Amino acid sequence: FSFLGGCSGSQGAIVAAGLAGNTGAFSVATTATVSFGFGTIFKIRLAKRNIQEIDVRHHELWLELGETIDTTLNAVRIGAEWERQAALNVDRSVQLLEQQKMRFQMGIGSVRETLESLQRLLSSRMDLVQARTNVAGHRLTLKRATLEGKFLRMLIEMRVD
Repeated sequence: FSFLGGCSGSQGAIVAAGLAGNTGAFSVATTATVSFGFGTIFKIRLAKRNIQEIDVRHHELWLELGETIDTTLNAVRIGAEWERQAALNVDRSVQLLEQQKMRFQMGIGSVRETLESLQRLLSSRMDLVQARTNVAGHRLTLKRATLEGKFLRMLIEMRVD
């Protein structure tokens, strides 16, 4: 009887003549109210549907989080390789600049070649800084994603079925 919203009323009364303003021999008075809560059925269905939608969204969030972590781990690996290559380029540029300085001092090289070597060194250092910045950003994204995963796990543990 989940559709019954409530039921109330008196059991009725028999009143003898002359009592409570009754002019007849006997009087029977009965009142009853029955209300059917048909809306309750729909509320229950809606609540169940909302729970299903939350479960689906929860699953989607886990998939999105997993995809974010996979993508970010790959980006960290690639970024670390770029950082390694940039560091090697800086070392090569330092060596090249030293060679150009020596050539200039010996009178074999020109100022222009030395300045170009210095420009390559500065460019290599900027590439290294950019690579380190990218890796740091990806690591922060990875940290945030793992914290979101921990938060989602906490929500699951707190969930009441």
